[in-house]
Amino acid sequence: MPTPFTHLHYAQRVWRDPALPAHARALLTAHLSEYLLGSVVADGQGGAGLPREATHFYTYDRPIEPMPWEIMLARYPMLQHPTDPAARAYIAGYVFHLAMDAHWTLYMTAPEFGRATWGDRDRRFLMLHVLLIHMDERDRDALDPALAGAIGAAVPGDWLPFLSLEAVRLWQTLIHDQIKPDGASLTYAVMAPRVGMTPSDLAALIGDAERVERHLWTHVPRALLADRETAMFAFARAALIGYLSE
Repeated sequence: MPTPFTHLHYAQRVWRDPALPAHARALLTAHLSEYLLGSVVADGQGGAGLPREATHFYTYDRPIEPMPWEIMLARYPMLQHPTDPAARAYIAGYVFHLAMDAHWTLYMTAPEFGRATWGDRDRRFLMLHVLLIHMDERDRDALDPALAGAIGAAVPGDWLPFLSLEAVRLWQTLIHDQIKPDGASLTYAVMAPRVGMTPSDLAALIGDAERVERHLWTHVPRALLADRETAMFAFARAALIGYLSE
């Protein structure tokens, strides 16, 4: 559920995390571009005309059990131990992405926006997107400039049996074009139609600090967001380590 920039931010963070075993860090470092691309490519299903479930292995209206990456690896056993180390780093990034999304859905989206009683459903949905854009802008600014070109440098193989290489390359180009030094974010253009607004109207809403404070942060405090993100990172890190330790 977090945006590609948030996924990239956390993928970079876990790569540097001291809790990451040396063998895992060595693999990800050797194939950093493929790992980082793998950490965002799950959201590229639109380029192949696929539903989100086809690349995320869960839906919002059913229990998330087993975990999405466990479903993926059981359904496609060839992804469990790819012989190409670049492919293994790529799938590790994919596992990290699915774990982040699953935790976010279970512990932020569902309880704080889906089942919550503040505001009506449409208002909560809008505020969820305001929150995601807040994180998106924060995390795009935090991306390491030295690694910004890594996505563009990745050379993916036809490693995903459920997502075409053409769709992967389309998504790779879309992300790279936004994070390169002269790139421009498309977040508002992507998010605005989801909430029935124009990009400029959505930007104006987010620029109204008093309104956002009243309609978002009063109900979902910043401290709660920080707690959920900390737990999300730990959960996704454990999934990544688990995959690379098998």
